[in-house]
Amino acid sequence: MHSIGPNPIHNALLITIVSVGCAPIKGRVDSGTATQPGLDDPTARMWTRAGAWYPEDPNTLDRTVQALLDDTGASRQGRARALLTPHAALSYSGAVAAEAWARVEVPESIIILAPSHWDEGEPLAIWTEGPWLVPGHAIQIDRSLTTRLAELDPTLVSDRAAFDHHEVEMNLPFLQAANPDAHITVVSYRDNQDWTFLNMDLAQIEAAGQAVAQAVREREAEGDDVMLLITTDLTHYQPRTVADRDDPAMLDLIATLDVEGLYTTVREQHMTICGEVPAAVGMVALRELGVGSFDMTTRDTSDRVTGDPTDVVGYPAGVVLR
Repeated sequence: MHSIGPNPIHNALLITIVSVGCAPIKGRVDSGTATQPGLDDPTARMWTRAGAWYPEDPNTLDRTVQALLDDTGASRQGRARALLTPHAALSYSGAVAAEAWARVEVPESIIILAPSHWDEGEPLAIWTEGPWLVPGHAIQIDRSLTTRLAELDPTLVSDRAAFDHHEVEMNLPFLQAANPDAHITVVSYRDNQDWTFLNMDLAQIEAAGQAVAQAVREREAEGDDVMLLITTDLTHYQPRTVADRDDPAMLDLIATLDVEGLYTTVREQHMTICGEVPAAVGMVALRELGVGSFDMTTRDTSDRVTGDPTDVVGYPAGVVLR
């Protein structure tokens, strides 16, 4: 397994920061031009963080993401089965996310497993409406895969409100750069640093992960690869010493797909991860698909940017290759 010690934030960080983690700040939603794909679709999911957490100008956004990818110095190692990524503002966690995205070829079918940090919408939600927009791009929904996953996991409820914030959105600038033809199925689980495995016990996690794995198996039987995109940040608003203790412990459990270990450790030690539920569901799915381990590429903490080691957020990146 690659080292998961802290890596320096790279030099390609180009935008102004408004948050290190999960603060409820919305970017502008009134921007757009006649050339913005998907803008005329009333069911589309408009961006909320462009202009705040990442550039709103499409050309600047594309250049920023490409610079982050280039600055890793990494080459593609193969086609991705799964990625583990953070979801803070690009200037905080973008360099860490790029460490995962730069190493893989991304197929056209993606299942995104994300937390929903807010007490809004359905606690277990699936997006069934229109494309997700980021400046210059519209990322289409995989209708058949979405429908099938909802059938396999009836606890997932069609909803918009659960997806109002940044958790999925912050991955889309990288996704559109990796494969502009990608189609997504998007799931969220209510989960933040204060709610530890809210609404989900081990049996429910197991059932949810098995449903994801079955949806993947069925699609891949038709000849299409499917990638799981699991997004979580790690320790939240704790001293760097706590992050340096807790983050590697959590990542070791994720890397070995030890779902019960993650569930028990996070709960008993009160770790402030904000995406343990999607991580655990994805771990079950990967195990069911025959994966043995996650390869963690790097981790970092927000004090690399803020300079304040007393109050940090942790960021992970990992890959599973086919």
